[in-house]
This record gives sequence, C-alpha cells and structure tokens, in this order.
Amino acid sequence: MENQANEILTRQEDQKSFNGIIKFIEFNSKGNKLYTDIKKGRSCVVNPQAGFLYTWLTTEITEVISNKEFKTKNSHYKIE
Repeated sequence: MENQANEILTRQEDQKSFNGIIKFIEFNSKGNKLYTDIKKGRSCVVNPQAGFLYTWLTTEITEVISNKEFKTKNSHYKIE
C-alpha cells in the first residue's frame, strides 16, 4: 500500500475520533477496491489492512459535502 500521512476521522454527533490512514472502499460483485477519494456509495475505512482488518469502517456514504466532509446512512464525518 502506498505511503500516506495519518489523518483524523471525527464523527460529528459524538466527536469520536479515529486516527490513521484513511481510504474509501467500494463493495461490488467483482470484489472490493480501495480509493483515496470520497464518492457516494463507498464506505470510509481507517487503517485498512489485508483480510478485512481495520480500525473503523463507516456505513455507505450518502452525501459528499467536500473532499474532507461527508455523511453516511448513520452519521456525519469530517477528516482533519
């Protein structure tokens, strides 16, 4: 996996934070693929590793507010 600086993902409702490498995952019938950009329909994953290991995984992104802020089915997140 490429080198990427640690960032902080913060859930706005309760200010719970997750520190690490942030990627976005797309689940589909052809498999799962990681991306560096936010897109509706993907989920955000903190510290993704092989074998579905991670620190945090959000539900599906339903709204992209900016390249550092988005909403999921359940929550509102910001990346710092």
